[in-house]
Amino acid sequence: MKIIVTCFIVCITFCSQAQPIDFGKVKADPNFDCNKNAWLDSITFSVPAICNSKNQLEIRLSTYALPGGKSSLIILTYNDSTWDIRKYKVERAGTIGKKLDIITFVPSPDVSREIRNYEYEQVFDSLKQDNVFLLPDQSKLKCDQTSHAWMRYSVTFKVNNSFGDYSFVNPESYAATCLGIKEFNEYIVIYKTLNSFFN
Repeated sequence: MKIIVTCFIVCITFCSQAQPIDFGKVKADPNFDCNKNAWLDSITFSVPAICNSKNQLEIRLSTYALPGGKSSLIILTYNDSTWDIRKYKVERAGTIGKKLDIITFVPSPDVSREIRNYEYEQVFDSLKQDNVFLLPDQSKLKCDQTSHAWMRYSVTFKVNNSFGDYSFVNPESYAATCLGIKEFNEYIVIYKTLNSFFN
């Protein structure tokens, strides 16, 4: 059994060193403007603008709940063969001000770096399969629905020097109503996959 585990770790180590990360297909926005497309996350969560990021890969998922005011931001990054993910949570503190919590995903110390990177890569492969860099903004999809309470999600990404973003609301509700539009199911998988680190 020990021989099998050792071979598995050696295989993961060799494969991760021999093959660079494949970012897949990316639909970048040539008109992406940080002052217009990414200012809300910076102000709400006190994080640097994604345009200033030095990471090779960065995926940001922000969530805003209305009414109520609760919001969160998950940032998945990859740079120099290292993955990282962290979550920022904001709750209103009384009638004025806000409370900001930062949650860092801390993997088990018993797990090697090679296996951790392998797990991150499996998650990233899932995101690519659901077109994380290719999905349109929900406003481009033809499906009307009225709701007075909603959950708004925004995905902003950086792949090398390319940027893009899109938003969607209440994806489960829309997926049940608009059965022929697969993008709503892909929205659901993306936000559930990124949140799975913190469940």
